Amino acid sequence: MNTHEPARTQAETSSLNPADTIRLLRRRTELLAPAGRADALDAVLEAGADAVYISGKRFQMRAHRTDFHFDDNALRRAVETVHQRDKRVYVTVNVLLGQHEVAGAREFLGFLDTLGMDGVIVCDLATLRIAGELGLHTELHASTMMNVHDIDQALVLRDLGVARVVTSRDISIREAGLLSERSGLAVEYFLHGDMCVAQSGQCAMSGLVFGKSANRGECMKPCRWEYELVNLRDGVSAGPLREGHLMALRDLALLRNIPELVEAGIWALKIEGRMRDAKYLAHVVRIYREALDGYYDMPGAWTATSDLLERLFRDRVRELSCLACTGAPSHAGFFDVSGKREPLMLSNGAREAPLDIARLTPPEPASADTNVSRAAPALAVSVSSLAAADAALDAGADRVYLAAETSQYEEAHWTPSSFRDAATRIVRRGAALGVRTPRVTATGARPAWRALLALCPEKEVRYVLVHHLGALKRAREDLPHAIIVADYGFNAFNGPAIETLHALGAAIVTPGLEAGLEDVAAMAREAAVPLELIAHGPVAAMLIDHCMIATHLSRSGGKDVCRGPCKHARFALRDRTGEVRHIIADQFCRNHVLTALDVAILPALDTFLRIGPASLRIEAQWYAPALVGALTRAYRDAMDRWADGATPVAPPEDDWMTLMAAAPRPWNFGGYAQRITRSASTAAVMRGLT
Repeated sequence: MNTHEPARTQAETSSLNPADTIRLLRRRTELLAPAGRADALDAVLEAGADAVYISGKRFQMRAHRTDFHFDDNALRRAVETVHQRDKRVYVTVNVLLGQHEVAGAREFLGFLDTLGMDGVIVCDLATLRIAGELGLHTELHASTMMNVHDIDQALVLRDLGVARVVTSRDISIREAGLLSERSGLAVEYFLHGDMCVAQSGQCAMSGLVFGKSANRGECMKPCRWEYELVNLRDGVSAGPLREGHLMALRDLALLRNIPELVEAGIWALKIEGRMRDAKYLAHVVRIYREALDGYYDMPGAWTATSDLLERLFRDRVRELSCLACTGAPSHAGFFDVSGKREPLMLSNGAREAPLDIARLTPPEPASADTNVSRAAPALAVSVSSLAAADAALDAGADRVYLAAETSQYEEAHWTPSSFRDAATRIVRRGAALGVRTPRVTATGARPAWRALLALCPEKEVRYVLVHHLGALKRAREDLPHAIIVADYGFNAFNGPAIETLHALGAAIVTPGLEAGLEDVAAMAREAAVPLELIAHGPVAAMLIDHCMIATHLSRSGGKDVCRGPCKHARFALRDRTGEVRHIIADQFCRNHVLTALDVAILPALDTFLRIGPASLRIEAQWYAPALVGALTRAYRDAMDRWADGATPVAPPEDDWMTLMAAAPRPWNFGGYAQRITRSASTAAVMRGLT
């Protein structure tokens, strides 16, 4: 039997210095299994799991099936069952919370604290804040949905009371081990099961298309659809270059990598699959239990036996792969393009809702006095070229953000001279200079944007936009004079999350991409922190490390020896309904998969201005300079009319229709027209697709 030290409390863990914690990580690695039902709980414990993670009926990440998960009484019995067997149990409260759900989450966390479980897995900064206020007598674990891939992220989370981080699914075993060693936190790493193709917590496609958010456990799995990879010529898609389930990752299987995982100091190895049946989960747990025990018995001579490998392969769900866990670049072997072993298809393509003002739910204003806050918010424009910066300045932008992420296509990327010139011109012309950091700062992004900062006039960077806690920490330390904007990568949906960001140094917050108009209005009312709203632009609804272009076009089937077709042509994914979603390959070879329609609030600008945002932003980094200028001028004129007291301020329909005709994609209201925190049932959404 594999024995372990008792789980330490959060207080005990947080009091350890890094050296002590590293020594603790050398104990026997925890084998952590899921359970969605009582029979699965019994099965995985019997099969040898050291710990189990379960969910209540509320605030959990597998919301499609109401016949799974544990009600309050069953949760209490489950915790008792696990502890009677001298094992550990963690409960997930790992969804983004709408403002109207904050009180319920507080009550639920208070109830969980009476159960005596060993940890709570969270992903919303609001949940983390509430847990701290309640003084929970248990560990706090940061979910993979927090996308922890950066040492400074982990350090901030440690300061917020987190004892363990479930790392991003996109970092290697070695990177996870270094993160643990340098932060002093316990690290949990995925060992086996279904993996998302997108960066953890950075996929908004399901929420934007269906109103069913992956960040709330309701993903309709657009990454599993059948697609055609197409070349775009003059904005029109030509014939398919490759077709199939082009983004469908194989299941993760790290049986062969047990030595690397243990030697990296990984605290816990996590099997994915709360929706799997008891028999399958017991089968998988039993295999990994044998493998781990065998390694500890004879580490110098251990190897995965043919029996273990055959048993794992024989009863697999999808085809298997170790994916990017060894640090190898992504390649075609990560995917099963055939889709033959997909266990469940909730959808297979969808047309996105067109621009329709009737889809917006008019919110209450931020102030009860409708005569207040008639001053126009600031107009910010994000750009990725010198010409686009000039166009924004000429058209009246108050702020210009120089985006660190740029397209590899044509001449869109920065050079040292063009970046320096753009920064200098912005300051010289009296606008505010901002720098927008990447959403992910792994694999070279961190030094890249720091080098860009060094090109700016000293102390003239007025704004810095950040997408995660580590970047926020570095911005606060490196640019103490700058105003920090917590950008949409934080997935802020409620007042407590915004207040947490403010306490950490953010002066302005941009709501998450999936935030509906009701959510945004509630945040504006409840949080004493100014909001910057995305007003216009393409929406990168999926951020993925696996380059679809290189994977499916290069002879090697990967980006390691790719000849760079993204530098010479534009590509997109076309689904079975004919909807086309453009792919932007940035300088780090990450793919930004756009929604088929760009967000545009111009036709309903009055409604958004009544909320009282501090600033509006045009996401123009993927736009040609001429369009940047035209859009900036249209918003500038409308916002000036607002300041003058005119009503309505939105331009006539003919004017904005002309602008839309010149754009690379049609428009809609994006997440503002969705209600992911009050979503329709999965069954109702599926009926609407037929």
